[in-house]
Amino acid sequence: MIKRFTLTIVLLFATMQTWAQDFVDFCWQYEIISNANLTVRIVGRTCNWQYDEITIPSSVTHNGITFTVTEIGDYACFERYSDGSHYLYYNRLYHATTINIPNTITSIGDSAFAAGDVYGMNLMTINISSSVTSIGNHAFAGCSNLTSINFYSTTPPTIDTGAFNGVPLYTFVYTPCGTSTSYSNNPQLSQFSHFVEEGVYGTVTMQQTTGGTIEMTQEPTCTTPAIITATPATTYSFPAYDFVSWNDGDTNNPRSLYVTSDTVISAIFTPRQFYNIVEVFDSTQGYAVGDTAYYGDMSSFTAYPYHGYTFYEWKAYNSSTYQWFTFSNENPYYRVMDYSLRLRAEFTSAQYTVTVQSNGGGTVNVGSGGNNTGSFNYLSSAYVYATPSTGYRFVMWSDSNEFASRYITVRGDTTLTAIFASIASLRDTIYDTVYVHDTTVINHTDTLWLHDTVYIHDTIYITQEGIDGVDALNAKAYSSNGQIVVEGAEGYMVMLYDVNGRVLATKQDEYTPMRFDAPVSGTYMIKIGNYPARKVVVIR
Repeated sequence: MIKRFTLTIVLLFATMQTWAQDFVDFCWQYEIISNANLTVRIVGRTCNWQYDEITIPSSVTHNGITFTVTEIGDYACFERYSDGSHYLYYNRLYHATTINIPNTITSIGDSAFAAGDVYGMNLMTINISSSVTSIGNHAFAGCSNLTSINFYSTTPPTIDTGAFNGVPLYTFVYTPCGTSTSYSNNPQLSQFSHFVEEGVYGTVTMQQTTGGTIEMTQEPTCTTPAIITATPATTYSFPAYDFVSWNDGDTNNPRSLYVTSDTVISAIFTPRQFYNIVEVFDSTQGYAVGDTAYYGDMSSFTAYPYHGYTFYEWKAYNSSTYQWFTFSNENPYYRVMDYSLRLRAEFTSAQYTVTVQSNGGGTVNVGSGGNNTGSFNYLSSAYVYATPSTGYRFVMWSDSNEFASRYITVRGDTTLTAIFASIASLRDTIYDTVYVHDTTVINHTDTLWLHDTVYIHDTIYITQEGIDGVDALNAKAYSSNGQIVVEGAEGYMVMLYDVNGRVLATKQDEYTPMRFDAPVSGTYMIKIGNYPARKVVVIR
């Protein structure tokens, strides 16, 4: 592109107009436009400029007369020389990086500041005063280092074809307040993408940070501020961070920012704290606890069942549908927090095992299935029963309960042993003194038939010889057909108690025998008159 452009410049130079020169001042060649108006144009330059910045003269004095410089002629800064075979052209201002056009100049001629085919142009900034009304063909063509063009007129000047050919498209074009649209619509300027109105003294760089994004919803102008908005990052539609402030301490969001210099703006976010709600379905079965954590932190939720219950599952609450749904069966439940949770722990009754066994002499069962073991919920009832074999009788369970069939309340793993005794062992012949726990029970040589009554330990003294301590009454007790029979206690008050001391029956009869109902096997107490009560164990 540059080579084609250079060729074009050379061709133009071959036909360029040569201005008449009236006088020279500080290397500038001038031509008088009007003696009446005392105006001149620059038509050439006799020496190279050696500095970074140059300001085109706004006036010049010649022979004591001061003239106003109003025009820069075509090719005013170019020099032609021969390399021996053809002519070459270069701009005598090629060293300058900034050129200032004064507020007296009304026109800039063709190729006035264009890059020649030798040296090029170092020009980076051109300041065009508000007095300029026209810019000629290829006036700044080939200025490939140009970064800013500053216009000061509220009305764009007339710009001829190719005035800015070869200028980078990213060059900033600065215009007076409210005029950027009219400048950008100019066909010779529409190639540029960055138009900035006067009063905006810098660019805004939005620096993104962790926790959210920032954006400019309104570009700054000379009369209006930039509007910038910080948006915290979200997770599952919930904010994961909270906006704290801007890097300059301002806490408004969105905020208005008047730009007076190059500005770097960023937002400060902080992770949001999630307030978790933890509850239980039934507070009599257990309790639960959970952490309150910030976004990205690990949080834990733990359910603690009471005795008799086990953890079943977590349910979470959907605030949109107002419903609970199954969430997790892990306990404890761990989660990297990314939104608030409302969890409910649900428990279920613990399962315990009930086992029954026998010391021999009978069978034992749990429930109706014929098994000797079973699983039951906490506080449920388990039915156990013992069945003696032929020749045996049930005595009691290992927990001292004397009912062969019964219900137990399950509060944990339970093992019960049924105690059976053979009927033959309850019948014996005594030929000498019998001692039980160092207590003399019977001292005779007669045969002792216990019939349906047995004695346990050394507290049961029921024989055909009478009741211990009341032998003088010739009283005796035995069981018969589900009854306890007392004989030889005429004239005495006879009372029957259960093992807990509750009175079951009272009799005082002149006739004998006295009969007391004993419908089930168990332990009873008989008291005759004021004599001590005696324990009677009846096995049916």
